[in-house]
Amino acid sequence: MNQTQAKRVDATSERLAMLEWVARIGAVSAESLAHQRRCTLGSARGRLAFAERERLLAVHRPLAGAPALYTATRAGLGAAGVPRLGEVRVTAANAAHLLACAHVAAVLERAYPEHRLIGERQLRHEEQLHGAPLASAKLGTCADGVLQ
Repeated sequence: MNQTQAKRVDATSERLAMLEWVARIGAVSAESLAHQRRCTLGSARGRLAFAERERLLAVHRPLAGAPALYTATRAGLGAAGVPRLGEVRVTAANAAHLLACAHVAAVLERAYPEHRLIGERQLRHEEQLHGAPLASAKLGTCADGVLQ
C-alpha cells in the first residue's frame, strides 16, 4: 500500500468513526465533534459538511442563533452499522436538549476514553434485546422494587 492509499484508508476509517459516533449519540454539533475528536472547529465543520454532501448526515437548524445539529440519515446509519436505530427527529422543542447531550457526550468521551458512550435510543434498543432494563428506572418504584 502506498502513501496515498494509506491516507485514503485513514480518512475512511476516520469518517466511519465519526458516523458511528453521530449514530450512537443521535445528534451532534460541529462544536461537540471538534471537542470529541480533538480537532479544530473548522475541521469538524468540514467533516460534517462532507458527510452531508455524501447524504450520510442531515443538517438541522431549528433554533435561531444556536449551532446546527447533524443526524445520521438511513444511509449514514447503514454505513455506521446501526440501521436498526432509525433516524433522529430534530425539532425546536428538542434541539436544546440534543445540543446539551452532544456536548456532555463529547466531554465524557474525552474524560473517559476507555469507555464507550451510547445514546438513549441505543440504550432502549439494547434493553429490548435483553428483555430487561440495563440502565432505565421504572417510575413509581424504588431500587428495591417497592412501590412508592
